[in-house]
Amino acid sequence: MTHRGKAITARSCTGGACVQVWRSKEVAKISDSKQNGTTGATELVVTTRVFEWFQQELRGSRLLGSNGILTIERQTNGWFRLADARGHDSLSFDEMEWTAFCLGVRSGDFGLDRFLEMAS
Repeated sequence: MTHRGKAITARSCTGGACVQVWRSKEVAKISDSKQNGTTGATELVVTTRVFEWFQQELRGSRLLGSNGILTIERQTNGWFRLADARGHDSLSFDEMEWTAFCLGVRSGDFGLDRFLEMAS
């Protein structure tokens, strides 16, 4: 789906809870559909360069955590916490949501080229 020339995808959904990614040439916004209308962080915003690096980390072609901004931590309750290491916000995803997101990353669902195609 496109919105004002930008593309939004919610492909990594499980049971209606989605890891959503919005991309442009400059930034990537990662959000959690569960957070809609609740308190706390609703999205993390990073540069396209950082998001591309983070995706490479999840694919195993870069050392996990080497992008210096986005960090992922497995919490004791089994959830995954995606955080902005600059001390800003964080989002939490259950195992099914995080697995679906990682599968989307590995299959190229969140690549900038795909978003630019969708927005044109």
